[in-house]
Amino acid sequence: MMEPRPTRRPDPDWCPWERAISNNIGIHYPIGGYYSVSLGKLTSPTVTGGMVYLCSWNRHLYAVDTITGKRRWQYLTGDEISSPPTVANGVVYLGSSHLYAVDAATGELRWKYPIGCRISGSPAIADRVIYLGGNDKHLHAVDAATGELRWKYPIGCRISGSPAIADGVIYLGGNDKHLHAVDTAKGELRRWKYPTGWRIRGSPAIADGV
Repeated sequence: MMEPRPTRRPDPDWCPWERAISNNIGIHYPIGGYYSVSLGKLTSPTVTGGMVYLCSWNRHLYAVDTITGKRRWQYLTGDEISSPPTVANGVVYLGSSHLYAVDAATGELRWKYPIGCRISGSPAIADRVIYLGGNDKHLHAVDAATGELRWKYPIGCRISGSPAIADGVIYLGGNDKHLHAVDTAKGELRRWKYPTGWRIRGSPAIADGV
């Protein structure tokens, strides 16, 4: 019989932030693989304005002070959250079965938009519009202030990664083995879709026109 893996506890002499966050939201550090929270796995953090924002498969969004490690607030969503949140203009945007807009300072809900399926990527924002794909096989463009739908583009397959945006074009991949370039204004295929030969589960990166 295999013995259980030992759990490495935060070193109190090494980092007071690590010790505080462990005490406040129950993070522990198993050997190998991933960080976890007592009620579910954590996403990667998003750090801005002296705060760490991170999500968990236990359906919560957490806001943690970067200096003290104390939890400022938490927000309960309706489903698991598997991707990091996006923070812009004092609002935290994240996807589960809905696209949520949560006040970054107070943790209060500003609005939520029903996607109706699981969301695997992080929202992208440009010109006060949120772009997000999901398992409903569509790319959604949602007004960042009101949560109203601007348009939906049918990709025709599940979307696992996050969109990338540059010069009025959204780039994203899907399980149809193509990289799509979609117009931000009209929600139409802008120029092309490129066959990759395999399903795309990551997010595109853009630099120097490529």
